Amino acid sequence: MDEDFITLLGALGADPILGARAPGRSRVALSRRVAANRAALVKALVPKTPGVNKPGARNIPLGFTPIVFTPTTALNQNLVAQTQRPFRGQRLVLDLVPSAAGVGGLVTVTSIMVGQVNMLASAQPIIAAAFVNNATYVQLDIDAATPGIIITIGIQIGVVPGAGATLSVGATLFGLAVG
Repeated sequence: MDEDFITLLGALGADPILGARAPGRSRVALSRRVAANRAALVKALVPKTPGVNKPGARNIPLGFTPIVFTPTTALNQNLVAQTQRPFRGQRLVLDLVPSAAGVGGLVTVTSIMVGQVNMLASAQPIIAAAFVNNATYVQLDIDAATPGIIITIGIQIGVVPGAGATLSVGATLFGLAVG
C-alpha cells in the first residue's frame, strides 16, 4: 500500500489494513477527529494563491446570442448559449425591444432546452412577460448543464412584423456555476 495513503487513513482514524476504525477509540471522538482532519486536508489542497478562485459554486450570468424578428423571418426562433463550465440556471431574464408599438403581438417562450431535455412542465408556451427584468416569483430549477452543453430558449411571436419593423429579443440566464 502507498505510504501516503496509509498516513491519510491513519489521520482519518481508520485502520489501513481493515479499513475500519482503530480499536479503543469512541465513535464521537473519532468523528470529531475525522472532521478536523478532513478540514485540514481540504485547506491544504486549496492553494492560497492570489487570483486563483476557490472551488465551489458561484452565481454568474450566462448570455445568449440575441435574435431579431423581421417581416421575412420565421415566427419561431431560438436563443442559444453553450456552457463553458458546469452550470445550473435559476433565473431567466428576457429583453424584448420592438421597433414600433404592437410589433410581434403576443411573444411566448415555447421551450427551455438543456441539451435535449425540455424544462417546461407542459407543451403549452409561457408568455415572455413572465421573464422580464422586474418579474417576481420566477425562480427556476433547471437541470445542470455540463461544459459544452447547449441551452436553447424557443421564442415565438404571434404577428409577423410589418415592413421595416423588427422585434429584438435578448436573454440572460442567471445561475450557479462551478469553477
